[in-house]
Amino acid sequence: MKAYEYILSKQVQWAINRGIPLIGSKGKRGQPAYTSKLDQNLFEPLDPDVRECFMAGDGNEILGSSGSPAKMQALHSSSALGVKIFQYWQKINQVPVIAAACGLCRKGNTVSEKNRI
Repeated sequence: MKAYEYILSKQVQWAINRGIPLIGSKGKRGQPAYTSKLDQNLFEPLDPDVRECFMAGDGNEILGSSGSPAKMQALHSSSALGVKIFQYWQKINQVPVIAAACGLCRKGNTVSEKNRI
């Protein structure tokens, strides 16, 4: 079994263990690896500020299109994984700590994560 297939099988089992119904990439069609609702694929509901950031993008991450679920509804979504990990740190105002731990900036960085170029 390849790594992707192994990880996806574990994610599908996670959803099944929690009684989360799965759908395909085209609703009833496609491999059932998408949650029917976005919040089912997150540990906590999407924060309004985080939702706004995704809405400003053009990746259809939180809104589906043409009968397809949103990309973040996919169990294998990297954006959902990012939200699962980093939204918590934002909620407790510790983004600089986790950013430094990930090597994204120096420890003690004082530049706000909300600053934009």
